[in-house]
Amino acid sequence: MSVTEIARELDRNKHSMGRYLDILHALGDVEMRAYGMAKVYSLSCRVPLSAFISTIGEAFFVLDDDRRIMQANAIFFDLIGLKKEEVIGRYLSYLEVPGPDMQEMLAVIAARLGEVDQTFDVALGEAEGRRDFTVRAIPTLFDDGGGGHAVVVVDVTEKMRAFRAVEVSERKYRELVEHANSIILKMDTEGNIVFFNEFAERFFGYRKEEVLGKNVIGTIVPPTEISGRDLRDLIRKICTGAERYSSNENANITRDGRTVWIRWTNRSIEDRDGNLVGVLSVGNDITDRREMEQELASKAHDLERRNRELGCLFATSDLIGMDRPLSEVVQGVADLVPGAMRRPDRAAARITLRGEVCSTAGFDGSGSGISSPIVVGGVQEGSVGVAYPGHAPSGVDTPFDDDEIKLIQTIADRLGWMVGWMDAERALVAERDFASAVLDTVGAAVVVLDPEGRILRLNRAGEEMSGHLAAQAVGKMFWDLFVFPEEAERVKEVFSASFEGGDHGRVGIRSGRSWHAGDGTARYIDWSHMVLRTPDGAVAYMIVTGIDVTREKTAAENLRRCQVLLDRLLEAPGSKGLEG
Repeated sequence: MSVTEIARELDRNKHSMGRYLDILHALGDVEMRAYGMAKVYSLSCRVPLSAFISTIGEAFFVLDDDRRIMQANAIFFDLIGLKKEEVIGRYLSYLEVPGPDMQEMLAVIAARLGEVDQTFDVALGEAEGRRDFTVRAIPTLFDDGGGGHAVVVVDVTEKMRAFRAVEVSERKYRELVEHANSIILKMDTEGNIVFFNEFAERFFGYRKEEVLGKNVIGTIVPPTEISGRDLRDLIRKICTGAERYSSNENANITRDGRTVWIRWTNRSIEDRDGNLVGVLSVGNDITDRREMEQELASKAHDLERRNRELGCLFATSDLIGMDRPLSEVVQGVADLVPGAMRRPDRAAARITLRGEVCSTAGFDGSGSGISSPIVVGGVQEGSVGVAYPGHAPSGVDTPFDDDEIKLIQTIADRLGWMVGWMDAERALVAERDFASAVLDTVGAAVVVLDPEGRILRLNRAGEEMSGHLAAQAVGKMFWDLFVFPEEAERVKEVFSASFEGGDHGRVGIRSGRSWHAGDGTARYIDWSHMVLRTPDGAVAYMIVTGIDVTREKTAAENLRRCQVLLDRLLEAPGSKGLEG
């Protein structure tokens, strides 16, 4: 019904009825709809206030203009710790609330009440005992036209605790992210930087404003590594969120152009619908470790090379020390050389020595090569050559380094030494055979003694003189075979004097042993001796030479006896007559 229709039915003034309907509308007793300039009213279907209050899930109470509590629900009574009869009709400021916290909250509510709808927060207590409330005070009208306030008190303690915990967590997270000693950045699915922490700024030398929105390629990631790996493809795959790229190591670049190595841990970032929206990457600088690994790898490579070089030299020494034909030794050494080179799979070797030419498969004289001469006694007798047939190994400035050149020179020197040693050995054997022939053909006995007087060697004349074979005489003392027992001490003294001083001596020794004659007569031997010393003056050997002078000695004695007999005859009586 319109205002006019209601006024006509009730026989009231239209203007007074309009004001009254406005009051009823404010109280919620009627509903009003506007149709152009006309207002149409109908009865409202409202719930009784007491029933409405009891259904509210939060503390609720109604005040009149004098701040007396007109109505309240059970939750409010429990909150302030009073019964209904202790609250209804009492002034808000004079409630005998047992808890000081609740008294404080009611005082705050009383102070904040006004003519407009307002919402405010009240915090009670500290630390763990703190309670938080959100209060809404709504101005209202009663049926009698009087004013008042409807107040809703919501306990948000748990919500605020959770909020504060989230706040603390976010602050700690932000501090952790911003101050962590790790690079933390976020990329979108195109590889554009959307987050850059403080450590990343310090590490790469960029301010975040300089890189946010820019792609990682060209800023902190080079397009390719020195090894040739395509990092653009790597970043593209990381941004797909694939699990296999959850961690990776790659080269990065700083603002000043330095190359650094970073180990990255990558995690996908998804929205609420599970769609990939970016990647969170946490990086740690492993430049020092990477350089150490590269250094260790280089040292391991060098050690492996040294091991192959030493193996080649040892095997070469073994071959040289074997009693094999020269051709076998040279071919064996040639087979060993390529394995000691930097590129053993491509190297080939050839050795020429005194007419022998030995090479490994693939040596055709083409490509890059080195050679070292084999010199024997100042004369070049051959050479050791190594080559990389066709082309030099890729990735190196020179085909052969100093170590390879030194190795080839060493092998050439050893082969030269081997040939020289073989020549010397042959010369020594020839000289020894010549000396043996001379000793065996000389008519004098020749005995070689050690510093103790033991026989080390005895020639054929000595065998005949002693009646012993050389094999039987070696190891026996000289005076046991060639000297009478009564002469042994004198001979020892002569030898001892020679050891201590002079290197030459001569002594006549009567030998009482004529084994070859069989007549038991004494023989006279004229012995000469010479001491051979080492460079430091020590006695090495004594050479004793003996000549049988028995015939001369016997003739001299016979002559002496004849002279004596002649002298006696000349002195005998009647000798003058003979003279006359």
